[in-house]
Amino acid sequence: FTYSIYNGSMQVEEIVQNKSQPNYSTLNYTPSSPGSYTCRVTGSIYTVNGYYTSSATSAPISVNSPLSLDGIDVSSLYGEINRPVTFRAVTSGGVGTKSYVFQMFKDGKQVNTITSASNTYTYTPTSVGQYYCVAMVKDDVETIYLTKTSGMVTVTAAMAFPNVNVNTTSCGIGTKVVFT
Repeated sequence: FTYSIYNGSMQVEEIVQNKSQPNYSTLNYTPSSPGSYTCRVTGSIYTVNGYYTSSATSAPISVNSPLSLDGIDVSSLYGEINRPVTFRAVTSGGVGTKSYVFQMFKDGKQVNTITSASNTYTYTPTSVGQYYCVAMVKDDVETIYLTKTSGMVTVTAAMAFPNVNVNTTSCGIGTKVVFT
């Protein structure tokens, strides 16, 4: 048998196996790059009428890039109490459905953990401190989570503006107005 391996329309390898080899009708192949692979098997037999050649092509096999957790985007590195901060896990590659775990830390201590099908996590800090998020992701093939840590988010108390009073609501040109 001749096994011709294709990635898309380009042949990437040809392997010939004959009957003297054990398991000559089976081929183990490991793709080395992402793509859509097929295998065309061609075989010949000798009959009284001469050689007869036949071939068949497999269904395509989709080979994906390995899962990668490239970083964590943060909506802002400066936050205020009771104002949400959003973290987004940036991933590429992978197979099938991805699942995420987000862990929130304040001043080095874990304060929250969620598991999600979404790559975004929104946290609303309730006190002043230094916050960061650890994101983990796995896909249908990975058995362990890949992990990244976000940048530090500094949360301060909301700035309170004083009331501004004015001594009049109407005046003429040249009239002094007092704001306190």
